[in-house]
Amino acid sequence: MITDVQVDEPGPAIVYVNNAFTKMTGYTAEEVLGKSPRFLQGPETDRHVLDDIRNKLSNNQCFSGKAVNYRKNGSTFINEWHIEPILTHENQINHLLGIQHDVTERERIYQALEDKNRALHEMLQQIEREKQKVREDVMLNIEEVLLPILNKLKAKNGQLNRDHLMLLENNLRQLSSSFGRNLMEKNFGLSSREVEIATMIRQSLSTKAIAQTLDISERTTENHRNSIRQKMGLQKTSTNVNQYLLSL
Repeated sequence: MITDVQVDEPGPAIVYVNNAFTKMTGYTAEEVLGKSPRFLQGPETDRHVLDDIRNKLSNNQCFSGKAVNYRKNGSTFINEWHIEPILTHENQINHLLGIQHDVTERERIYQALEDKNRALHEMLQQIEREKQKVREDVMLNIEEVLLPILNKLKAKNGQLNRDHLMLLENNLRQLSSSFGRNLMEKNFGLSSREVEIATMIRQSLSTKAIAQTLDISERTTENHRNSIRQKMGLQKTSTNVNQYLLSL
């Protein structure tokens, strides 16, 4: 589209449109010549964009942007266009050139992608909230349900049973502490048995002591220790597992 340079209403007046314009809008060249491009605008056209166009053109600046325009049949499309002045040999502004594109489908795809990304973000946030709620519930159950029961059992059982109950209590307290939360948040992929043994290793229990407490063989205990090292990425380092667990 080419118009004259009269920015204020009723201008600018259209002096030329090509076939692509008539195909995009449904208007013939005869129907639009002499009219202002404003006739393509309507209720859904962003006024801020129109004000930006007027301000830039009034100051002899180029404009690039997009807004809703209307076809002859009343349907809308998103018009992306660039407007710049056409200069004479004497560097005087003679006309305004507008290059326009129908980007409705592109914007629809962009919007669909944004909606999907937003939905995915909200879903991930909800999952994280639910994970945090589960962690809090586990900690609360340990502190308010299991530990009081253990205290009652310790008062009634013999010394050997009390020793085992003390160990179990320490394990539960470790899991409900920052160590337990860190162990879960690190997502090492430890099994429930490995979490139990990792807690005992952190308390400096030997392989033999762990095996006796859990009533499993020392070889099985060593296998679990090796698996813990591997899942924590320590198998190829000289890092002491006990010290590493104490750092969590």
